[in-house]
Amino acid sequence: MRIDDKACLARGFVNPSFVDIATGRRLPFRMRHNTLSFMSAEAMAAAFGGDPSYIPARMGFIYGNQQAMPTESVITRSQDWDSLLEELASSEGRDDVDIQVVGFSFHPTLGAAKPSPVPGDSSSSSSSSSGSDSGSDSGSDSSEGDYNHILSTGSNAITFHAVSNSQDSGIIRSRAFEGGSYIYQAVLLAYHGGKHHVLSRVSLKEGGAYLQKPSGFEIALDWTVVFK
Repeated sequence: MRIDDKACLARGFVNPSFVDIATGRRLPFRMRHNTLSFMSAEAMAAAFGGDPSYIPARMGFIYGNQQAMPTESVITRSQDWDSLLEELASSEGRDDVDIQVVGFSFHPTLGAAKPSPVPGDSSSSSSSSSGSDSGSDSGSDSSEGDYNHILSTGSNAITFHAVSNSQDSGIIRSRAFEGGSYIYQAVLLAYHGGKHHVLSRVSLKEGGAYLQKPSGFEIALDWTVVFK
């Protein structure tokens, strides 16, 4: 029997891929952890209080035409929309960086991610230290059935899905997100009262370098938030 209680924690990760819209062909690249903003905790509190208007509603793709992101900085939990736009617009006299905001490509999906082992479990130290990116911590423990009250298969993870496009312009410099553009980062956004709110931000750097969007392909993101 477990008698200890833990705070409800949230963590997130992103599965990016290139997708050929015409054929559905996908070319995935490395999954990575995001950084949840302080605003994400406020959004969760509002939702529990009966106001769902701050839950994720859109995604933003940050892109440009340079190999190095001109405004690159360490991603922290202190994120808001106005400071993000100010940061991206700070490369004066250059047409480098823009952000395309899109709605979700289809409804978010509910699924399961295994919880971390309980304290005292023999696999606890190895699983918690490995920090599996997929949210599927190794080992089996007595808490595995805790998150199956909504779905029999588990329901402690929500995944948001969005795809870029080559037609819509960005909102800072009106640059289209065309083939050949470098993919820098992405943000998960709420939209309330005519304003965006940054809930999470992630770097899409791969192997120490930013990738270019192939001609004829778009960027698809499956963005998962796990509650445990």
